[in-house]
Amino acid sequence: MNVSGGPDVTPPTISNLINSTTTNQSVVMTWSTNENANETNTLGLCPSFTNVFTNKNNTLVTSHAQAIGSLASSTSYCFNTTACDISNNCASSNFSFVTASTILAAIQNINVNNLSLLYDNSTLKTFEFRINNTGNSILGSVNWTLNTSLDLILASNLISLQPSKGIFVFADYNYTQTGDFTVNATAKNGTNQDSEIIFVSIPSQTVQVAIDVHNFSLIYDNLTLKTFEFSINNSGNASLNSTNWSLSTGLENILANSLISLQTSKRAFAFVAYNYSQSGGFTVNASARNGAAQDSEIMLVSIPGAAGIDLRNLLVLNESNTKRIFEFLINNTRNTNLTNISWVFDTKNSNVVNSTTTAVLQPNKNAYVYIDYNFTSTGVFNTNATARNGTLTDSENLTVTV
Repeated sequence: MNVSGGPDVTPPTISNLINSTTTNQSVVMTWSTNENANETNTLGLCPSFTNVFTNKNNTLVTSHAQAIGSLASSTSYCFNTTACDISNNCASSNFSFVTASTILAAIQNINVNNLSLLYDNSTLKTFEFRINNTGNSILGSVNWTLNTSLDLILASNLISLQPSKGIFVFADYNYTQTGDFTVNATAKNGTNQDSEIIFVSIPSQTVQVAIDVHNFSLIYDNLTLKTFEFSINNSGNASLNSTNWSLSTGLENILANSLISLQTSKRAFAFVAYNYSQSGGFTVNASARNGAAQDSEIMLVSIPGAAGIDLRNLLVLNESNTKRIFEFLINNTRNTNLTNISWVFDTKNSNVVNSTTTAVLQPNKNAYVYIDYNFTSTGVFNTNATARNGTLTDSENLTVTV
């Protein structure tokens, strides 16, 4: 193509020469030139290039195509095209290809395999199986079913499978009866179908109704106002449909305002706010019941006295045979100093332990007391710790068994 005004001596440029369509008996070659050009096309056997086809087209175009038929299947061919522009400047390009093999008759075949239990938990089973296209044509409407012997589970939609491809299927089923069952997985596409079976056994179970109260704790504590929390768990193998709970604060019994239904391994949380009207130490009991099944958990809370001195958290830190180590704390709930604090611990074992010195406590401060005592006899003892500051006093009891 001449762009300078002189004679055109530049041949066309041939690009994108490909076999755009190839079968076992024919080919369509396509290519482009950068300027209008004719074409002379030759096809021969590779590598000798034995000529089997020649065609010349004198039409000057930039988009070229050549269809060639009557070819042998699975054969290597070499294609050559020569393009000449209007000034008879020519260029050539080659391309080789292999025709397809002889067309096979379409075969549709479906296969089900690897039916197995992926998850097994008593009555709950998760089944898995694979559906394979073992033919040489597309399976466009594959359907599957899983027969558990009690119910028939159906596919939610049809599946399309390319040749030599497969898909996994997963199905959950919860058996409502005991016994031995044949499970059948079937896949179908038109008249083609296949299936596979396995056997499952559901053993007889003794129904266990069990309830569990745990994690009983204080989630809010502001002197007399307490907020309690606990969880109620179904730890058996049967549903709990009428679960009731209560909370004994040591002064009142608070009841659930409705019954709870709990499935196996599920839990419910209870939250209770209570404002104590009396000072002292209280045993708080959280209980849950469903029929004959029940459980409870306790904690101790201490409500400071209005007098300004508060003794609380009396407990056993350590025990060994008849020896016990007790702990309690004394708190100044006033906004002025307590300057003459003393305490007394009555073991109820014919011994009373007294503080040897008095203490001074600033507002909202604590003093901790530890007592190491060896009981001289066995039995149940309702011990008592009392703190005093002048006319101010507070005490707490703790029952211990030796």
